[in-house]
This record gives sequence, C-alpha cells and structure tokens, in this order.
Amino acid sequence: MATIKIIERKNKTSYQVRFYLWKTQKTLSLGSKYTRKQVDRIRLTVEELTDAIETGGKVGKATAGFIADMTEDLKARFISAGLLEESASVTLEELFKRFLEAPSERKESTERTYITVKKRFFAFFAPDMRPDELTKQDGEAWKQWLKSREYSTASIAGCFQRVAAVFNWGVDNGLIEANPFKGIKRGSMVNPNRLFYVPMDWYEKLLEACPCQTWRTILALCRIAGLRNPSETLRLTWQDVDWEKKSILVHSPKTEHHAGKESRLIPMFPKLEEELKAQWELTEEGGSPYVIDSYRDTAANMRTQFHRIIFRAGLPEWERCFQNLRASASTDIEAEYGAVAESEWVGHSTQTARRHYLQVTDALFQKANGGAGNPAGAVETNGERETSPVES
Repeated sequence: MATIKIIERKNKTSYQVRFYLWKTQKTLSLGSKYTRKQVDRIRLTVEELTDAIETGGKVGKATAGFIADMTEDLKARFISAGLLEESASVTLEELFKRFLEAPSERKESTERTYITVKKRFFAFFAPDMRPDELTKQDGEAWKQWLKSREYSTASIAGCFQRVAAVFNWGVDNGLIEANPFKGIKRGSMVNPNRLFYVPMDWYEKLLEACPCQTWRTILALCRIAGLRNPSETLRLTWQDVDWEKKSILVHSPKTEHHAGKESRLIPMFPKLEEELKAQWELTEEGGSPYVIDSYRDTAANMRTQFHRIIFRAGLPEWERCFQNLRASASTDIEAEYGAVAESEWVGHSTQTARRHYLQVTDALFQKANGGAGNPAGAVETNGERETSPVES
C-alpha cells in the first residue's frame, strides 16, 4: 500500500509517495512539478511495481504503458527509489537473439516466421544499432522499403506484428524502455489475392496424378475435410478414426492453447472415407499408428512433392498450395452446412473463416445466373453436373 504525503510551503505544494518494499519503508520524492491527478496515478504505479517486484510478476498493460511514456525526470526518481532499474544497453541484434532464445510456447512454424522477419529487418537496419536510436520515422522508412521490394500489404503487416512482439517482449523484460514503432499503422494481414479456390474437377485430376495412396489421403484430408497440413494431418492416428460412427477426431496444435480447442470431431465425408479405406487396406498389422506414416520430419519436402503432382496433373500452380486446399474445403462446407458447422469442423472462428478462407466460387456465380432450381452443392458447369465434395 502506497500513501501520498503533501508538503505545503509558502507558494507551492510538494508531494511524496511513501511505500514499503521488502518490508522496508521507502520514499519517492516528486517535488512540486506534478499535479495531484498525476501524483494519484504515480501512486497506483508504485503499488503495482512493488507488488510485481516482490512476487516476480508483471505490471498490467496500462501501467507498463505509463512507465514506457515516463519523462526522464520521473524515471530517474523511480530508479532512485529502487522501483526501476537502468535500462540495459542492448543492440538490436542482441534483442532479437534473446527473444528467440527465451523459453516460449511458439510453434516451429512460428519460429521460422520470426527468422524470416529478422532477415528482412536487418536487411534495412544495422544489427549494432541500439533500440533507443530508432524512431517512428525509421519504422515508416522500413515500411516503404518493404513496399519497394514488392512485399504485399499482408506480408508487411505480418513483419510489423512480429517486430512489435520482439520490442514489447524487450519492454516487459526491462531490456528497452519502449517500442519505437508504436503507433505505426501496419495495414491488413488479409491478402485476398492469395486466396484460390481449387474446384472438384481439379481435385480429381490431382488424385490421378498422385504417386501413391498416401498422397491421395493427404489431399483428401486437406481438400475434403479442411485439415491443416502438416500439423493436423501428421497427428492423425487410426485410433482417431471411428469407422462405425463415421467420425474423425482431429488434434490441433494451432488451437490447443485455447480451452476446449485441443481437438475437434469431424464427419467422415464420403470422398474422404473412400481414401481412408484405401489407406487402411495398405496398413500392415502392428505397423505405424499414424494414418500418414511418411513425410514426418519436414513440411518442405511435402510442398515440393505437391508441386510435382500439380505439374503432372497438367494444372497451373497456385500460391499457398496446402492452405488453399483447406480454404476450398472451408468454402464448400460453409455453403453446404452453414457457418456453425464450418467453424466447428474446420477448426477456426467464423470471423477467421470470413477474413482468410471463404470465397465466392465461379460455380456459385453460375448457379445464381442459372436460377434457383439447382440444389445446394450441385451446379451446372459446362453442361455437366458438378457435385459438392461434402455432399452426402
């Protein structure tokens, strides 16, 4: 508990904040340059800081922001009172190094993203610069540099998001005083130009071009059921497949940190069931428990092999090859079964689906032009009936 002491003199009023730290009474002298309202806020900051110091916890976001925006005079007073430490003098390179080496629950794919952003950051900024040398104008200059290298708006926004996480971590751990890029508009991380709908006739051609049944199963899991590859496809075991109830339990490392989102139960869509049964027939008794028992070390080889399959199928390549299979499944499931089912079965919020996955397909556009006579999931394309991949 911190208290305010008011000292009245002839023409001015001075303040002190008295507090206990490790059972020792201390005083934060403020002089007469602060208003009573400011002193009240300072007292609350003192209380949060003493509690954080003694418990090893952290102050709240509002207080962290207040500390970051302190004047040099006030910060010096806090340091003198033993409430703050002098900021460590680290370089940008050291800051990134400590951030990446610190214990965290980040996924391997997220770590790779940070390394990519680090390369882009140091292609513009000198590694031996100190964070306190950077300004908001420097951040704007980096943003323009990224634009000149023809990075998309979404990629630039992602760069700033990752760099902000590094700087904010530095502030929380006392390595730097503030995020120098605070207030810069990042832009949207949604890039509709990278969305691509993979139609069902393309999916059939891809299956025909697959070198083995394992690849047919991978594509079915992604395009029909919307699983994430490789994080969800490679975790799937035969024990997760319930043939009797025609359901599949999908374990999701991407959402497992959310309560109740460690896994989701999805239906065994007919086209997926067909490939799973074929895969099961090839599984030896006592063999691997995983549905996909190959490509378990890295996703890079899978992407390379998938591009070969696309080429053999005689199809043009599209960006984000596996993600757009998932987005196509998301679009079909939402159209056939609604937003709630799409969210539950594909494993994300309806807001995420609308921002990053759902698309208006050419088939849907043709259906609208053809009248209301076609049932959902069945449209006329070039005189032939096209059936939804999730039609039961």
